[in-house]
Amino acid sequence: MYDDFRSLQARTGAVIFGATALNVFTRTFNDKCVLDVMVTLLHYGELAVWLQLGHFVYVENAADDQEEDDDDSEINSFHDDDSEYEEPPRPPEIARFWNGAHTIHVWIARQATLEKVIGSNLTCTMNFITANDAISLYPHSSFNLGQVLRIRDTNSEASNGFVDKYRRLGWLIVDDVPGNERAIPGDDFYADQDETGVRFVGDKKCWIIPCVPNNRLAERSLYRFINSWSLQFGTGGAYSSFIVLRSEELRERYIVSRNTAVRNVIRNLIHDTRYSRFASSGIRRIDP
Repeated sequence: MYDDFRSLQARTGAVIFGATALNVFTRTFNDKCVLDVMVTLLHYGELAVWLQLGHFVYVENAADDQEEDDDDSEINSFHDDDSEYEEPPRPPEIARFWNGAHTIHVWIARQATLEKVIGSNLTCTMNFITANDAISLYPHSSFNLGQVLRIRDTNSEASNGFVDKYRRLGWLIVDDVPGNERAIPGDDFYADQDETGVRFVGDKKCWIIPCVPNNRLAERSLYRFINSWSLQFGTGGAYSSFIVLRSEELRERYIVSRNTAVRNVIRNLIHDTRYSRFASSGIRRIDP
């Protein structure tokens, strides 16, 4: 079943996150753990059919019966100023499937499939699994040093409960990092707001472990490695600083660091693509 699921991930871009992904890096196993899968609305139907063919039954009102493993955090909301369109109607954020023994929660991505990873309340839970790789964004601080930074993008009763759960599990959770540590480029919590402080999925601070060595699948796209973010510290604590970029020129939505240089590069590429499309169609662009 896992081989088939990997193929499904490769076709749809679905990612596993949450407690299951964390267990991979802590080398632990919990057969009662809920499996959290994030997929875009476009591919939700294919994933739902696959689960039902595998004898999983859709359960109504999943949002009212969430397991403790769920991170109910919100993310920063932003769209590219040059692209505005109405959102299509959405199904419930979480669809729950059950086979009598195990539960799978399918999250429908509102923006991007990594929104619950980079938007998580704790750096130790910023991990995910693709068709080919298990990727951890803050592995050194989380698993070597045992230091977990709380992210304050969302402060709510649900996020407080999520953080308290991991504190009870024995994680050392901090709300701030000394300024001298934030100024060290090699530190996980380096927070310089110029280009050197931008993190990318798959950069040298990440751990990437092959799921099945020597058996890589051709994935639908590798767009997840374009996602970026940075840390920002304020009076209330630490924040994941990013926007969500979307455009008609882009097949996917991307999480992008709130860094002016990075955003300008991306927007220039989008505008160049748009101009090339007009030029190839014979339409002459008239600048005001």
